[in-house]
Amino acid sequence: MPSEGLEQTLRRRVRLHNNPDTRTLSIRLVSLIKRSMISKMGTKHFRPMVERWRWLEPTFAPAVQFRTLHNSWRTRMH
Repeated sequence: MPSEGLEQTLRRRVRLHNNPDTRTLSIRLVSLIKRSMISKMGTKHFRPMVERWRWLEPTFAPAVQFRTLHNSWRTRMH
């Protein structure tokens, strides 16, 4: 399970997303190395986590990107 702070932030963003002035069109999460992203998120599989965010609001953040600081690893989910 992702850190509580991230979950709270995303839930707040989903609520804000419902207002056309504060829509969330993309999310980019960056870590120093892939292993630290996996550790912080508590998962090696990011798609189920992103689908959970979108379950709250299907139009939330059509583009989600996870990547390392220097782009040695990058994954996009649409």
